[in-house]
Amino acid sequence: MQKVLIGFCVFVFVVLGYVLYTRTSALLVAGFSTNTIETPFYEMKITQPDNALKDFPELFAVTKNAITLFEKNYGNCEGEECDRITPESLPYELQIDTTVATTTKTVSYIVSLYEYTGGAHGITAIKTFTYDKKNKFIDEKAVFGESSWKPLVSNLTFEYLKAKLKDQTSDEVLKEGTSVVGSALDTWYLKDNDVVFVFGQYQVGPYVLGIQEVPIPREKLSEVLTHNFK
Repeated sequence: MQKVLIGFCVFVFVVLGYVLYTRTSALLVAGFSTNTIETPFYEMKITQPDNALKDFPELFAVTKNAITLFEKNYGNCEGEECDRITPESLPYELQIDTTVATTTKTVSYIVSLYEYTGGAHGITAIKTFTYDKKNKFIDEKAVFGESSWKPLVSNLTFEYLKAKLKDQTSDEVLKEGTSVVGSALDTWYLKDNDVVFVFGQYQVGPYVLGIQEVPIPREKLSEVLTHNFK
């Protein structure tokens, strides 16, 4: 009887341990909140993860910097410009939106920063931030290690966009936009089967092409990915 009781207790502890493990290791996606600010000079609408300062400091630093620069540049007016500004016109706009892409191990927050400061159209920039189940930031080194991954990715993204865009852009612009030099390949996020590289407005062609995304199957990157992301 004692052996049966001990066996039952062990079974219960194993089950409880499994439940606690699955709960603590579950992939959690942050909730979102939106803050809108209107002044006689501008309108800002910011949507980002709750507790971004604490849980996602890398993301928060970028959005905070964008807000600070926007307020500095467009928070007041001078001379005749002031006469043209009314609360109804709100000539300047900053809008920050966040979308999510998940895998079984990660959450990527894709931040869109749109500014309109006059002219024919506004400009949108994209920033991406990937975190594991414990909200630890996953950077380039975690995904690619010490490998020389950029030449491979540069070739794959160039060929993908060349086939997709055809005569809407030129090889010269595409080569520069997908170059290993500078920050051309710095914006990416993870999906279960792909690493998705994002190219901003004007980066690989004229404004009308918008923002381009290139999903590269992980199997094509197996030689440069770390074992955690193959």
